[in-house]
Amino acid sequence: MNEARQAREEAIERVTENADAGWLDLAVRAIRYTAKHQAYFTTDDIWDLMETYGIKGPREPRAMAAAIRHAQDEGVIRRTDDYTASNRKESHARPKRVWASEIRE
Repeated sequence: MNEARQAREEAIERVTENADAGWLDLAVRAIRYTAKHQAYFTTDDIWDLMETYGIKGPREPRAMAAAIRHAQDEGVIRRTDDYTASNRKESHARPKRVWASEIRE
């Protein structure tokens, strides 16, 4: 594994260790729900769903990466090579990876 990938993996591990377990569980559940209903989505969709239900973001917004990793490891989603501009104000339209559902009904 190259140094950049190793650094990314270590950062995700640190975020996972420090993330609020309750929030992380809710985020993974939101990913599963979205993956059952949408073939493709971004984390913007997950944030929007959680906000709709009044779920406040974690202390560390990068914790979403840990939730995505859990969903990937469970076989719920897979990464695609596609990106789209974020619709979230705080993301300043930066590119967001498009994820594909592996469990869509």
